[in-house]
Amino acid sequence: MLRTALLSALLVLAGYASTAWLTHDFQVWTAEGARRLAVAQHPVPVPPVTVEGPGIAAQSLPTLLAQGGGVTLVDFVYTRCQTVCLSLGSSFQQLQAALQTDRNAGATPAVRLLSISFDGAHDTPAVLQAYARALQGDPALWHWVRVPDAAEQQALLQRLGVVVVPDGRGDYEHNAAFLVLDAQGRMVRVFDLAEQQWALDFARHLAKGGAAVNLHHLRATVAIACTPRRQVLVALAWTALLLVPAVRQWLTASMWRHMVLQFPLWMLAGAWLAAGLPPAVRARAARWNAHGISGLVATGTVLAVLMVPRVLDLALVSAPIEAAKCVALVVAGAALRLSWRAAGLVVQGFFLGNMLPMTAVVGQLYIDSPLRLCNAYLLDDQARLGQWLVGAAVLVAVGWLAQVAWWVARREGASAVWAPEKG
Repeated sequence: MLRTALLSALLVLAGYASTAWLTHDFQVWTAEGARRLAVAQHPVPVPPVTVEGPGIAAQSLPTLLAQGGGVTLVDFVYTRCQTVCLSLGSSFQQLQAALQTDRNAGATPAVRLLSISFDGAHDTPAVLQAYARALQGDPALWHWVRVPDAAEQQALLQRLGVVVVPDGRGDYEHNAAFLVLDAQGRMVRVFDLAEQQWALDFARHLAKGGAAVNLHHLRATVAIACTPRRQVLVALAWTALLLVPAVRQWLTASMWRHMVLQFPLWMLAGAWLAAGLPPAVRARAARWNAHGISGLVATGTVLAVLMVPRVLDLALVSAPIEAAKCVALVVAGAALRLSWRAAGLVVQGFFLGNMLPMTAVVGQLYIDSPLRLCNAYLLDDQARLGQWLVGAAVLVAVGWLAQVAWWVARREGASAVWAPEKG
């Protein structure tokens, strides 16, 4: 048995190590995700391939990118495409409109658009010009080029990670994304079709001299209404309020307020306190919290333990248990804040798919039980708590599914097929 247990443990460790290596410490799960992570960590210089297009004489691509010293948003298309390229064209139209608004407001657009055809044999400058006219491209903002040399074209595609596969019917299957290239001729970030506004915001940020930071972190920072220091001060004041004897007594006098109000209020204090963690501490914690998994497991474990009826009784009569309960909830709130955004929809769904049914089942048990499960609370109060738990589980599920539906709708809208007008 000992040998079997040892071999099983070694196999689990080998599987974990292999998965960690293949997914870059659980940061990516697809080849496209690995490509985008690699680009974000190490910008990729474009090769000195020769390009040409309507109004653009033959010149190297780095030279074209350096003109004006701005930032260029790039997509790869071919004019015969009737699927994803049309979505890219529609997205670039919207980006062009935003850049024209900047120009009309008196700002000099430091961001340009560049569509590169990977069907150089067919997409001559004349063909590209006709296609650009159909898309109502503004020559001052949106350029079209091809790489006439087939070998150079293949080198460019390989360097930038653009996969183009002939389908045997004269068309191509290819990955679609927005590439952000700086004036030094380096690809510094890759964005998905659904992230066109993020791509534009990042390009504007970079054009103004900002560092090539991860836009998700940038937007999360901007979204915070107050500074980390202020959040910590609010958390301390909030903690002091919860420790006031009259407030604590009111929250714990009712079973449903004890669990449905006091628990989230302590977790909220922990979430605010997490904002004050130094960046170095957050970075070290992130190494142990890939995709927010560890933090969500900790949160779920704390809530599962504190849902045990005996814990509620002990917290009312034992100061150490009450202190441990409050500290655990603060830690759970901090872990939840540090993990939720990093988790993504898949891990969030797995977490909620375990927590919410458990919460609803516990609530139903409280409703159906003919006996008091907590000595300190009445049977009616116990049933009321059960109703609150079931209702809370349903509300959280509906809210999260609404968020998912919004995200999917936004993604579908960004991928909607746009058909250019003829003539």
